[in-house]
Amino acid sequence: MIVYIAMFAYCFVMMFFIHATEDRKKRLVCEMSILVVLGFVAGFSDLLQISDMQVYQLAYKSTPTLGAFRFSTIHSVYGTFQMEKGFLFLFSILKTFHIGFRGFIFLHSVFFLGAFYYGVKRYTDDFAIAAMLFLYKVYFYNSFVSMRQSITIGIFCIIVKYIEEKKILPYLAGCLIAIQFHYAALVLIPVYFIAYIKITKQRMAALVYGCAAVSLVINLRTLLLRIALFLPDMPFKQKLVTYFTYDTAPLQIFHTLEYLLLMTLLILFYDQIMKNNPHAEMIYKLMLALLPILTLFRFMSVVTRLKDYFTIFYGVAFSYFYHLKRKENRILIYMFAIGLSLFGYVRYIVSFGGGNSLLPYRNIVFQYLGIG
Repeated sequence: MIVYIAMFAYCFVMMFFIHATEDRKKRLVCEMSILVVLGFVAGFSDLLQISDMQVYQLAYKSTPTLGAFRFSTIHSVYGTFQMEKGFLFLFSILKTFHIGFRGFIFLHSVFFLGAFYYGVKRYTDDFAIAAMLFLYKVYFYNSFVSMRQSITIGIFCIIVKYIEEKKILPYLAGCLIAIQFHYAALVLIPVYFIAYIKITKQRMAALVYGCAAVSLVINLRTLLLRIALFLPDMPFKQKLVTYFTYDTAPLQIFHTLEYLLLMTLLILFYDQIMKNNPHAEMIYKLMLALLPILTLFRFMSVVTRLKDYFTIFYGVAFSYFYHLKRKENRILIYMFAIGLSLFGYVRYIVSFGGGNSLLPYRNIVFQYLGIG
């Protein structure tokens, strides 16, 4: 736990250094140091007790080098757990260059964190607060559990600017690459069209509170199950009924309430934020893309798994409150954001996998030095 707390505390301290200077080089040094710390903890971790990590390791061992890799037979011949072929092809390339599974973990961390930095820096000048929200909302699950989807999240961070610039071809090209690593990236294709949505303060309020109200009254999973039961007999009917019956892992209400509070603040200070930040409209749209996931579809785990494509920008949204006119508002919201992040961060560490997955933390460098 000491390593995890130290990592969060380092981001907290760097926030003050970033706020204390306008020198871009000094800010860059602070930001790069945050990435190094986060990369060290994830990239050199030895947390193979996590079940998902064990599955990835087995798939890595089973995947052949490029000389024997065949897209047509990769699943039938090798024990690859039906993982996406693009992801397995990456394994094959790394193994061809004699890079072991721990090397993959390190390179995965470098790409994921680098893509995160590239994506959020376009939209905020306060990387430290973005990093603290990132630690809470995205870091652990996507570094140690959902390693395929985190690659696609990284790709989305790289190509999200093309939505804002309304450049569909490079955006779709990025989506097609992402889909090769995780089919969940299919959802990114329709996300492009948020570029053409006109938002206003009033429309946002109506959408947010309207969806929230509907989600309190209607359990969409139950409604879809009833619709599926009334369908005539057809090949996929039983699959739908089975899915809507057994997909019973709803997102905790805490995450929905947290989101609604953030959206309330964004609506309340809409005029100031839009005036102070040239890219704020894009972040508003990304936060709105979360709305159906965290409200209407909260009871469907297959949908809530998509939330990290957008929650990775939570820190950017909170960073906009630093430029509010009234100092007390800035301080209060920042204190809330940091406190919320720390609480959720620690809660995740001690509860994930029954408290036995992320704890105790082990690091191969610490082990080599005899300190862990």
